[in-house]
Amino acid sequence: AQILSWAPRGHDDMLWCSPVSPLGGGKAIRGGIPICWPWFGRQGVEASAPQHGIARTAPWKVAFAQARDAGSVALSLVPEDTALHALRIELMFEIGATLTQALKTTNTTDAPVMLTQAFHTYFRVGDASRAAIVPDIDPASPRARTAPRRAERRRRAARATASAFPARRCAPLP
Repeated sequence: AQILSWAPRGHDDMLWCSPVSPLGGGKAIRGGIPICWPWFGRQGVEASAPQHGIARTAPWKVAFAQARDAGSVALSLVPEDTALHALRIELMFEIGATLTQALKTTNTTDAPVMLTQAFHTYFRVGDASRAAIVPDIDPASPRARTAPRRAERRRRAARATASAFPARRCAPLP
């Protein structure tokens, strides 16, 4: 399950997708809002494990759907294969004039289970070479001194990515 496109009424698409990313076929899509679950990167798992976990390429099914006021829709999705992992995941959306997304993870065992999860959002920006993510850091913290260098590295990486991968609108396979 992955949101590939979201364009609020009267606005352009807010999300970006790589023009070389495969669409469908159980392959990870680079763009939209992938779900990284139950690990991010390959933290704490073997090197052959899928990058960013199993959720983004697993088949999902609708567990709940409801039309809401002002044309929005609420959805809850769960993986089709509930034996994927010792943890259970539920993905909840509300899509309309705004987009709200949440993950609910439940440990189905009596033992602690390692978990990292994230939404790996690819925002569409007009000029990636001028875009920056500014962290909300306490100016007195040690991280505040290194934040400008990290931001410059991100800007350089964004420029390289923007030139190598122009935007395209993602759409599911027919």
